[in-house]
Amino acid sequence: MVDESILVSILDSVASMLPSLVGTLIGGGVTLLATRMTIRHQNELEDKKRRLTLKDDWRQYERENLTRLQETIQHSMRANFKCYTQMLEYAATGRNYIEWIIDDNDSEAQRHYLEDILLLSARLPGNDLNDAMTLYREKTHRVTHESHSESQLNAAMNELLIQYAACMALVGERLRRCVGGNE
Repeated sequence: MVDESILVSILDSVASMLPSLVGTLIGGGVTLLATRMTIRHQNELEDKKRRLTLKDDWRQYERENLTRLQETIQHSMRANFKCYTQMLEYAATGRNYIEWIIDDNDSEAQRHYLEDILLLSARLPGNDLNDAMTLYREKTHRVTHESHSESQLNAAMNELLIQYAACMALVGERLRRCVGGNE
């Protein structure tokens, strides 16, 4: 009997602790679930923040390169016009195109700006931009290397002016979209 009373006493004490034990297990489970949900939510927020930061960094990179490209195209056109003016003066005097010697500084500035246009446009996405800049460089080449008479020189410069306007419009549009964030 002594054994039976010890057993009953143990079962009574376990039975009285059972609701507390079940409550503790349920409370622990709910806490673990809440912690897991909080951690997942924090991870999602951190991922979203990281994506936004990358997007902002890309937008800033693109904006800086587009601004530099726009300025470089402008400088390039000034250098092209200086070369064109010198060539036009030679053509007006009746000199053979082989004798049209452009000032070294102006020629070097033109080459430098065209090189920068190539590099800057290669950094930016979009075939339309790269195609427009390639066409601009080709039209510049026509002015300075393929024009052998005053009429060819003027025609090539008119084509270059049209392409210049198209390039500036394209870069301006891309820059406005980049600044406005409507990509």
